[in-house]
Amino acid sequence: MDIQTLISSTENNFTMEHLYLVEGYHTLKISVKSGVFAGSSNFCISKGSVHILFEELSNMYKELKGYCKLEDYDSDAYIMFEMEKLGHLCISGQIGGSHESHNMKFKFYTDQTVLLNFIKSLKELL
Repeated sequence: MDIQTLISSTENNFTMEHLYLVEGYHTLKISVKSGVFAGSSNFCISKGSVHILFEELSNMYKELKGYCKLEDYDSDAYIMFEMEKLGHLCISGQIGGSHESHNMKFKFYTDQTVLLNFIKSLKELL
């Protein structure tokens, strides 16, 4: 998988790149820009977690409600997707584990259309 730009605006940017698969675990490089802050971190997630995330995000897109969380297996880093009223999507999380020298917490809003690219990217990993 090439680098997938899932959100791109002057204020916010969210990209994901599949690095490798080892023993049923995907390693993804996730990069986030939120306002003037930016960071990236590798996320290790199981094939089963990818499938669950794919299903939950697909349902969120169809029903325009719900939430789901992508969690790194190796740290407390996470990405939370929460659908709010009228198709507004809140994306928040922490890039990098709290045990690391640097990490970044972020939160921004976008609309539900960005979910399609993310869902397609996850489908490629199934």
